[in-house]
Amino acid sequence: MHEFTAYIVDDDEFIVRALQRTLKRLVPHWQIHYFVDPSVLVAQLPSITNAHLVISDRMMPVIHGEAVLGAVKQHIPSAIRVLLTADTSAEVIVQDCSLIHHFLAKPFTDADFVRVFQCAERLATLPMDAVTRSTLGSMSELPILPAHFYQLQQLCHDPASELNQLGVVVGRDPVLVGRILQLANSPFMGYSRATNAIDEALLRLGFDLVLGLAANLYSHQQMSGQVTEQVHQQILTQAWQQATIAKVLARQSELSPKLQDQIFMGALLCALGQLVLIAQPNTFANNEKAVGDFWPNGDLITAYLLTLWGFEPAICHAVLTQQQLRDLPDDSSLIAACLHSSRVLWHRLNSRDPTQVAPEVPQFLRREFELLWHQAVTGQLRALW
Repeated sequence: MHEFTAYIVDDDEFIVRALQRTLKRLVPHWQIHYFVDPSVLVAQLPSITNAHLVISDRMMPVIHGEAVLGAVKQHIPSAIRVLLTADTSAEVIVQDCSLIHHFLAKPFTDADFVRVFQCAERLATLPMDAVTRSTLGSMSELPILPAHFYQLQQLCHDPASELNQLGVVVGRDPVLVGRILQLANSPFMGYSRATNAIDEALLRLGFDLVLGLAANLYSHQQMSGQVTEQVHQQILTQAWQQATIAKVLARQSELSPKLQDQIFMGALLCALGQLVLIAQPNTFANNEKAVGDFWPNGDLITAYLLTLWGFEPAICHAVLTQQQLRDLPDDSSLIAACLHSSRVLWHRLNSRDPTQVAPEVPQFLRREFELLWHQAVTGQLRALW
């Protein structure tokens, strides 16, 4: 029995046959329906009750791909929507499109499809009810990451990749280079010597953290026009401060370097959901909050985005559950506890509210939290931001 279902439409029969052969090999556990006439799929959409993924070619003579995915958004909003395109300039169009979660540029690779199908599978495992999934899929202001991010992601996940290869790809974006050098030279990284060499900075941060910085940068760039500059800067500042606290808390708790990086990255990216909600405040009911408040629905959106973008499930689950601190598998519970604790500590520092961490936070982490609080109120953390 197939657990996942996808619908694919392309008016080129040769491409459809090629996709059938490729996807049967790559994702044999998926049930996939293929269409060469987009109008046939559009006509069937009202009767489709279960679809995890819909992929449509962009340039078709009868109905363009944007119209197909617009109909999918209307009838099956929870499905991930992917646009296929042979026009590289279409990336600009997609960045402003409210209908699409991903785009794939022709010619495709196996890795491109594996990434999209894996994201759909991981999204299905997130603890969300059907109404929440539909609400998230209906949102019109979700950022879409550019192709450059997925080039970085492919290199970071390829064990055969070398540092200089990543440095070349990163170097194509001067703004990203600046962010990486900024973090690599920040006090809490613990290096006594500054560096202006991108390869050395990448080595200091590690591939996972570089991906987090890239996702944060590109999504904030895309959303910057949706909110005022003042509010955008407030959100960025809060995110960096909470991420700094989370990183120090994880390090003082002697968690593994990988966990420290995941915790920093998760805290940094938590601001994305808040940014999206400010851009469209009526998405969830009772959503009027100040920038510095807790935003539970923002965590929903961040976890949704990180899953769509292919981040590790442990981080996605931790972001989603940091307010409830449920019993999570693997490292998710530790990541969630650190994210929760850093948020509480930031709130204490900025409001002097004696908010306490949840009782589910492990004792060793609570002990480091109190120590960090003492360091903060005595001014020892000021240099970190």
